[in-house]
Amino acid sequence: MTPFPIIFVGPDGRIARINSAARRRFGLCVGRRCADVVNVCDGEQRQVCRYGCAWSLMEEGDGVRESRGKVAGKPARVLCSAVGEEVVVVLLPGGEVQGPGEQLTPRELEVLNLVAQGLTGKQIATRLAVSRSTVRTHVEHVREKLRCRTRAEAVARAMAMGLLEKR
Repeated sequence: MTPFPIIFVGPDGRIARINSAARRRFGLCVGRRCADVVNVCDGEQRQVCRYGCAWSLMEEGDGVRESRGKVAGKPARVLCSAVGEEVVVVLLPGGEVQGPGEQLTPRELEVLNLVAQGLTGKQIATRLAVSRSTVRTHVEHVREKLRCRTRAEAVARAMAMGLLEKR
């Protein structure tokens, strides 16, 4: 089994060390900026990696950040996690590059349409014959995929993207 590429990044954003899988994928990249080497681009071709992200991840201490996109032209999931004085970056396969609306499942779209109609979680659960926690999970996934903080913001973004049924 081939190990996944792993990159260790210092607070200055420069690569401190790499494993053999990262060396095979990126060459000798120690000393270069992680954002220049990994350079994740999302489904809308926006650069996800940026200068200072290692430092901000260490400052925030908010666990693991996951990005999906293309790395060196190949789809990948990129997990970045602050560990002590470094950020560990792991590249995993399977980062299908899609726009935010393309990521929603049919059930998530159905739930989002019901949210847009003003139904509560309980009403949606009753209508779909599922539990309220299942509805909460669908709404949470929608918010994550559309990069929204609230249900209202998710509805507004979905409307702007043309994802919701016309009523």
